[in-house]
Amino acid sequence: MIYQRSAMFIKRCLYSDSPVVKHVARHGVFYGRMASCIGRNLFTCSERYDVSVNGIVHSAFNGHSVKSLCERRVPLVYYSSALATLELLMIRRGISVPNMSADDINALSVRTN
Repeated sequence: MIYQRSAMFIKRCLYSDSPVVKHVARHGVFYGRMASCIGRNLFTCSERYDVSVNGIVHSAFNGHSVKSLCERRVPLVYYSSALATLELLMIRRGISVPNMSADDINALSVRTN
């Protein structure tokens, strides 16, 4: 999520209406590269999503692109575990299944030592 926010922020800066913001962002990405924090952040995002820097800078790259890239890179077993954990948290907080007692919810919880 933090990588997505960073990539989208940099992209907004690159396409900003403000000439100053646009110039600073472009200089950091295309000239400063690893010597600038904006260039390093974009490079880190490109490594994380396995997309070229130009691929992120391209106007078609958006939040939906990031979501689909993330879903393709996460093994199904991790995705299933994350959904199960989310469901247990929702049950515990009474968001998902309000008819369950606290004892029923605690019985579902997985304990790790």
